[in-house]
Amino acid sequence: MTGFKPILGAALLTVTSAVWAADAHIDDMANDLIKLRGEVEELQAKIDNKKETHKNRMGSLAVQRTDLETQLQRNSMELKQLATSIKEAQARNAENTIEGKDLKPLALNAIAQIKGYIAKGLPFKTAERLAQLSEIEDQIQLDLLPAHKAVNRLWAFVDDEIRLTKESGIYRQPISMDGKDVLVDVARVGMVLMYFQNGDNQFGKVVKNGSDWLFVNIYGGEEREQIISLFDSLKKQIRTGQFQLPNSLAQAQ
Repeated sequence: MTGFKPILGAALLTVTSAVWAADAHIDDMANDLIKLRGEVEELQAKIDNKKETHKNRMGSLAVQRTDLETQLQRNSMELKQLATSIKEAQARNAENTIEGKDLKPLALNAIAQIKGYIAKGLPFKTAERLAQLSEIEDQIQLDLLPAHKAVNRLWAFVDDEIRLTKESGIYRQPISMDGKDVLVDVARVGMVLMYFQNGDNQFGKVVKNGSDWLFVNIYGGEEREQIISLFDSLKKQIRTGQFQLPNSLAQAQ
């Protein structure tokens, strides 16, 4: 009986090795299955993600389409409104042309006269005032402004010019001295007298020289004190009373 023990031991060893091999194979298969399952889940997640992305994109495209259709409808409506407005403007322009055909040359002639008045008058913001008239003139010439409306604007402009003759005050404007443009404070008394003060605390008066105007510095004496007093009074809003002022109406020597 003792001869069977080695044989039994060997058989048991063989069976144990087979079991270990089988367990190892099962473990490998289980690991492969786990790996495959992970890959399947990963692929499924990608598919789901693509489906969601596609769904969102289709939804976004639908929204964009709706927005585009709405914008097209809005643009179409605006174009129709513009077309109606143009037709109405053309009709009004035709009426204005008939009503104002005789006013156009009169308005242009009035502008020329006002420009002449400004050019010869006191040099107070001359360039700005002439520019306003030139703007109206250009609009009339190009038929951008009906003549009867231009006449209304000219009337308002002349009304402002009349107001300038009744007011006095201190203003800021550029003047030409020694061939240079200098920004100064000017004291205007109606549209008759004008004096200036520059940043260097120099004072002067505006005098007529033929058809031109000159800005003359006053360096001392009674005239300078009179100009200083005028500026002080106007800065204090004192615009009534008697003031002794330098004679700037006489021709410059």
